[in-house]
Amino acid sequence: MKTTTARSKPVALLALVLAYSVALAQPNPKVEIDLGEPVVSDTPSRADPGIDRQAEAPASTSKPRVAKLQASAKATTARDADPAPSKSSPGVQHVEFNRRPIPVPLQVGRERLITFPGPVVLRVPSGFEATLSLQTIGRTVYAKALAPFETIRIVAEDLERDARQYPIDLSGRAGVVVATDEVEIHIASSGDVDASQSTKGEGPQNADMVALTRHASLALYAPTRLIPASPVIRQVPVAQKPVPDLYRGAQVITTPIAAWRSGGLYVTAVKFVNQGQAFDLDLDQLRGQWLAATAQHNRLGPNGAETDTTAVYLVCDKPFEACR
Repeated sequence: MKTTTARSKPVALLALVLAYSVALAQPNPKVEIDLGEPVVSDTPSRADPGIDRQAEAPASTSKPRVAKLQASAKATTARDADPAPSKSSPGVQHVEFNRRPIPVPLQVGRERLITFPGPVVLRVPSGFEATLSLQTIGRTVYAKALAPFETIRIVAEDLERDARQYPIDLSGRAGVVVATDEVEIHIASSGDVDASQSTKGEGPQNADMVALTRHASLALYAPTRLIPASPVIRQVPVAQKPVPDLYRGAQVITTPIAAWRSGGLYVTAVKFVNQGQAFDLDLDQLRGQWLAATAQHNRLGPNGAETDTTAVYLVCDKPFEACR
């Protein structure tokens, strides 16, 4: 641009001032930054079950009327690529869950956050501790690759959405560099009831019988790092004294050891200790007005064996004493 002086060309100077004033009057572009939502976790108190842990597995169903605690996740071949992060959320990669396993690459030595729509508990394979660190707080999983490893499949179970399961394929290959420190998972919106409820701003729903029983099972049997924190389930007091007439047809000592409540539902964990020969638990032999009954193990070993003790979870719409 050719420079002119105010003394020789006052008209040009006036035009320059007017152009600058017009430029100042134009609105600046609006930049929106998604800072994410804070994770609030109420760590529940851990009941001392006094149970010889036969297995760290979810409760199993022994009768058709018993609440089923396992849901199958339809999984397909995992994708290895790390999708590009969302431009609207710096440092956060947004992934839509539509039944397919979600690939989450990890950079060795760098922690990565995986945030779900609701509070979750993890199902993980054994023997990964030397290569992978996992911790769950509320709806966020903190994952770190301690050493290079190939793909490890974990399953996150949502405690608020009818035991919805999210298969996650973690990988920690050498030389991999991830672009973001956080992965935020969203539920596919097409035809999804949960997604429509979340858009309306509704608060968390009370746990159903399945989620409540699963919570009790994990509180007793899961490793400490996997014990769930749920904003809709709270522990309630129960008299920890033997109930001699709770089960018919076998010599067992039955003692309530912990109870939880969500809305109008209660679940009580009752310790069963066999005093005789080995036998298969028949939950139809329970006395009481129970909405659901689930045994951690369907068979009790003979008295004195490592397998002579288990837990049975009894669900009722009233506290334990009012239902037995």
